[in-house]
Amino acid sequence: MPAALTIALPLTGNSAASIRGQVQVELRPLEIARATRISSLGNVPYEPADPNEADERLMIREYVGGPDHPIARSRWRFASRKGDRAATKRVVEFADGFQPGRSYLIIYTAEQPKVAGARLLALRNDTAFLRSGAEGVLPGAFGRLVGFGVLQIGRVLRQMVRLGLTVDEGGDVAFDRLLVHIAGEIGGEFNHRFALPSQITAPRFDHLFPFAYGATTDPFSDQSSDLLTLPRARGDAPKVVATNTSWEYWRGDAALVHLRRGGEADLGAKRDVRAYRFAGTQDGGGTGAQTTEMPLTSVSVRYGANVVIASALLRAAFVNLDGLGPRW
Repeated sequence: MPAALTIALPLTGNSAASIRGQVQVELRPLEIARATRISSLGNVPYEPADPNEADERLMIREYVGGPDHPIARSRWRFASRKGDRAATKRVVEFADGFQPGRSYLIIYTAEQPKVAGARLLALRNDTAFLRSGAEGVLPGAFGRLVGFGVLQIGRVLRQMVRLGLTVDEGGDVAFDRLLVHIAGEIGGEFNHRFALPSQITAPRFDHLFPFAYGATTDPFSDQSSDLLTLPRARGDAPKVVATNTSWEYWRGDAALVHLRRGGEADLGAKRDVRAYRFAGTQDGGGTGAQTTEMPLTSVSVRYGANVVIASALLRAAFVNLDGLGPRW
């Protein structure tokens, strides 16, 4: 398989004056083990600045969203992965052993964070490059560009819209249309210090208002805003289709995409946004046959996974979005 697109991000700080801060990672082991990598969905974690720091914490949760139970510092330690040439301290060992079905939260101090937000600028600039064309590189400019994002990439697109990164530095439109699939209302660690973009657990501190594509009021600050506030003010908001499965409504808070404060009323249809729920379907797609192993992740579950496959609906949503004329 071809390698995924990657970017070498610059680091903040230097050896003479490093920047330090806390990193928070939730671990969800799939099997009984004495040690596990400090990682979520395979991301490359930050190393602890001092593996022996007494203030670092490991906590256990009996279930998602449950209370945190601290584990004594003497019962766990940072270690190196066996065979790791760099001997980095990116593994945590727990004397009692990690148990599947439970979640563990580790908080520790790291240093020299990467400039995570540069990823968003790179994606925006790449898109603008495709639109404009380049002599000797591209045969010609693309007349229309549709951004398509699933799960975390869908959340990346939501973040870009929120920040107004749908135009390039010269003010020219980068994205015409967006199809955001199974992103729910969940945010992501895409634009802050010591961000780990592959983390998907909820809730977290990066789940920030606004959530909806229409104006709502934040109950904590009384601020009114929506995801498209900046591009709408400029007059260059992309047309958006947001699709979610039933899983996102149960666990990804997808209702916040289109509900008013308190959930007492739907925001209704917007001129530039359409939101759809693929009823009776699950995150990651249906299995086609009953199984207790989740697709893509190979995680074993107690009850059989949903068999309904919604790929035809997703394809139809994309074709209809791409084929739109100048008026919705």
